[in-house]
Amino acid sequence: MPWPGAKIYGEIVGYAMNSDATDFVLPDAGRQAECMRLALDRGPGVTPEDIDILSSHATATDQGDIEECRAIREVFGDRESLAVNNTKGFIGHAMGAAGALELVGNLPAFKDQIAHATINLDQKDPECGLVQIVANSPRPFGPGQLHSEQLFWHAWNQLGRDRQEI
Repeated sequence: MPWPGAKIYGEIVGYAMNSDATDFVLPDAGRQAECMRLALDRGPGVTPEDIDILSSHATATDQGDIEECRAIREVFGDRESLAVNNTKGFIGHAMGAAGALELVGNLPAFKDQIAHATINLDQKDPECGLVQIVANSPRPFGPGQLHSEQLFWHAWNQLGRDRQEI
């Protein structure tokens, strides 16, 4: 360990990055799902069923949220035990730092086993149709892993695992 005595809160065990050549900012569910699967494949023995929290990109843009929800359903299904949340309601969109901040914002969940809420979510988009969204109040979950799905100009995914489970 490079810093003796440092507390390790988690470890990134899988990640992926891709881009959609058809449009610089318009998301595509197929490409997002591909990136999520690549990140899962790089996590040794990690399957979609192992993920307990998915930290979504969720910028509240109509098409962006719909495409992201399609990708989440394609990879993770409609498993109600998956907690889908977002940190942007607390801090806004941090652009290039969003993925790291989403990960840091969810790390306490490994210890507390409570997924933080997506605050200020007044109305769920019926086209998204995710039953797993943690809206406006925290939700308990079992011990497991976090999948942070962030999209900026490309898709970047990371899997974090509670250090105690490794």
